[in-house]
Amino acid sequence: ARFHHAIAEHFVRKEKVDVVISIESFSNIGRCLASALHRHGGQLWGIQGGIISPRRVTNVGFYVPALGARKDLIADIFFAWGPSYCKLLAQFGIPAESLRMMGFSRAKRLPERSANGNVKRVMYVTGGNALVCPYLMTNEEEYYTLDVLAACLPPGAELLVRAHPRHDAEDFRRRLANRPRVRILAASDTSLEDCLANSDCIVGKASTVLLEAAQAGRQVLLVNLGGTPDFTGFSLGEESLTCATDPDSLRYWLAYYLEHADVGTTHKLSKFVAAWCAGSAHSAADTLTDELEAYRINAS
Repeated sequence: ARFHHAIAEHFVRKEKVDVVISIESFSNIGRCLASALHRHGGQLWGIQGGIISPRRVTNVGFYVPALGARKDLIADIFFAWGPSYCKLLAQFGIPAESLRMMGFSRAKRLPERSANGNVKRVMYVTGGNALVCPYLMTNEEEYYTLDVLAACLPPGAELLVRAHPRHDAEDFRRRLANRPRVRILAASDTSLEDCLANSDCIVGKASTVLLEAAQAGRQVLLVNLGGTPDFTGFSLGEESLTCATDPDSLRYWLAYYLEHADVGTTHKLSKFVAAWCAGSAHSAADTLTDELEAYRINAS
């Protein structure tokens, strides 16, 4: 902490910055930046860069009461992806006047679906969780989930497994080598936009790709065969996604989502998007630039 504090102090003093905009805003680095900026009359603006869990144990940096009301250590403004995140952060003790709903900065614009578009495709997104939050999803649970998912595919459907950039795709190819309707894709093989455009249903446990898929209008199915608490919060409340927790429910929902895109499922997806990843990359940029312009006017 002292090392980070010394770096932040040197940076702010030498560069004479008024505002720092950073994804690192509630971590130890963010707190040190906030402290240095506030001592020199500046501000720290935080931007959401990933999933913020309702499980406080994984987000102690956001739990402001633990700082003893030390507002000098927290960001002056925090830009969140959607109103549900603003509500969650307010529950963590972040002042409501500091929160801005900027919209989802990672929204995707999908290309046209490629040829052979009549094949129904399910895409499973692996998570780098074993390297970050090993208690969230172990490698063994991920392998088990893939085995069950491959066995539950509706007739004629194909399973694409998109490996997380931290994963070695060859591990999954060896594991699923005997599955005829399964293809493994490394993150470098094809773009995420192409994968989403050519898939009918996106399946995963805890990944920002699930938000990107929902925001792009793709059906999204959560899967949790390990019985662990919902890390994302996406299966909770009225603005939730469907979650399969056993092989039977997984088989049912896969078949349902591949055959139906009715008003009910579309409405459910729209409510989820509006709550968790509203807006677009353009609206997010507009919100940020508007805030910067207001700051410039007030400072002049």
